[in-house]
Amino acid sequence: MNESGVVKVIVGLAFAFLVSIVMLWMVDGYTIEGNQVGVEESWGDGVNPQPLEPRTHWYIFGFQYRIYVYDLSRQVYVMNNNTASSGEVGGGRDHDSYKVQSSDEQTMDISMNVVWKLDPAKILKIHQEVRGGSFDNTNHTVEEKLLRPILMKIAKDEATRLKATEAYAGEGLVNLQNVIFQRLTDSELEEQGVIVENFVIERIDLDPQYLEEI
Repeated sequence: MNESGVVKVIVGLAFAFLVSIVMLWMVDGYTIEGNQVGVEESWGDGVNPQPLEPRTHWYIFGFQYRIYVYDLSRQVYVMNNNTASSGEVGGGRDHDSYKVQSSDEQTMDISMNVVWKLDPAKILKIHQEVRGGSFDNTNHTVEEKLLRPILMKIAKDEATRLKATEAYAGEGLVNLQNVIFQRLTDSELEEQGVIVENFVIERIDLDPQYLEEI
């Protein structure tokens, strides 16, 4: 090979190298983990009707894509006054137990938790309901927009039917827990894509003075 040929080869290799660098710079990857599913939104096409399966998905840098990730594993939503780590039974936001009035006008402070998970077949429907939430914490948005309002409504409906002493402990507490659980499983949550697997009333707190009187 003559000198000019060698130069052309070198130039060609350098050009190919530069093109490879540019292509790598222009490509971005987003990984969906094994217990997750993703929903892709783009500026031009809107919501992709095909959910993203677990793997790394590649995109050209500069195109406007948003990936919303939904965790399909079992979740625990807690309403109580403990401030342990979020997502664990016993954890919850500060002062987040649910206060309702009993049928005899006593304040009942109900601490409770729900075990739930997402229906993978309804991810797009779920996304339509909670769109606008955090990309990285979509399950929290599901809890706040879908689960929490229905849980509070059902708990209030059932707890206010009872006297405080009927709901406070023993068989009455167990019956109240079972009725709320049944209503949660029969509610619109299932249609919305939220599967309720369990419900527990951790405790019901009453006014200490009222407890002394009884």
